Amino acid sequence: MTDIIRRRITWILVILAAAILYLFANDTVTLALLLACIAAPLLSLVIALISGRHITISLEKTGSTDKEHTVRLQMHNHDIMPVGDIEIEAICLNMRTGESETAVISRSLRSKGKTEDMLTIVPDHAGKYEVGVGSAIVADPLRLWHRKITAGDKVYITVLPETFDMGLELTGSSWSMPESDRYVDGKSGNDPGEVRGIREYVAGDSIKNIHWKLSEKVDKLLVRELGLPITDQFLVILDNAADVGLNPDALDAIASVYASVLRNLLDDGMSFTTGWTNPETGEPVFRNIRTEEDLLNASEEYLAVPATTRSAFERIERGIIDSRFAHLIIAGSQIPSGIDSISNGCQVTLLMFGAPGGGRSESGASIVGFDEKNYREEVTQIEV
Repeated sequence: MTDIIRRRITWILVILAAAILYLFANDTVTLALLLACIAAPLLSLVIALISGRHITISLEKTGSTDKEHTVRLQMHNHDIMPVGDIEIEAICLNMRTGESETAVISRSLRSKGKTEDMLTIVPDHAGKYEVGVGSAIVADPLRLWHRKITAGDKVYITVLPETFDMGLELTGSSWSMPESDRYVDGKSGNDPGEVRGIREYVAGDSIKNIHWKLSEKVDKLLVRELGLPITDQFLVILDNAADVGLNPDALDAIASVYASVLRNLLDDGMSFTTGWTNPETGEPVFRNIRTEEDLLNASEEYLAVPATTRSAFERIERGIIDSRFAHLIIAGSQIPSGIDSISNGCQVTLLMFGAPGGGRSESGASIVGFDEKNYREEVTQIEV
């Protein structure tokens, strides 16, 4: 039984008591008391119907730190009639994990008046947070009646996953793909078309890079220092993890691994393409990443995809992957069907939550397993 029903029942009992009192006393005082008990809720109903007809509710982000975000909730009564009580239910929803928190705010509004409250959001997990008003109710002075008002304003807060140094080994895999005419500053690669310089051989250098003629002249081994092209030959996919349910820690680990791949590639000067599932159409979405702004815009999109969205990459087939990609990297929790059918020299790395240790599929795809506690140590030294 809700509070409003209890109050209505209580008021009915008050009216019945006043009516019984009048029947026994039958005088002017008890009649006045009975009429007042009947008139009060009716008058309160009229007030509820005519007050609060022009109220605006707005939300505005006011500040952010690494640990918390603040949103201003403002209510403005544009009518001459004051509002005795307006009750607002503010909801903060993590669109990726499905977690939500609710705060109920009850305020009165004077004639032509404003009031505001500050909502403090302390996010526990990465994701795009939607902050909005679930319901707004104007109540009468006696709180016997109520009327809902429209409040559709929303704001969004993006909490990025934590990233870490994965120690990516830039091997320049599958350089048989079309070459770029741009090179990473200060990074060595293995593109024979771009010789950055000559230096002495050190342990670990590829024998293919030894400059034999020059080494014979100076009587010591010298190697060519080759350039590392900036390419878009990488496709990095965030595969939906519906099978882990709505385990926020698991979803955080997957998002952190995925975001770290993107961050490490960009920090190493690489251009690449990333993809995820569009939650509205169920189709794959691909975005080219060249700059910090590209990465931030992509984060706004993939962190808003609910984990329960059916994956567009449950089956991986050659038609999904443009032939220009030399290396496919997938972060998720299930190895997609058809992964072994990808050929044509495409290197595949699967970063799988819950997968045991490391290993390779039948076609040679590299499988790196991790969990929600030790993923920083488990996902390292990946060759790209």
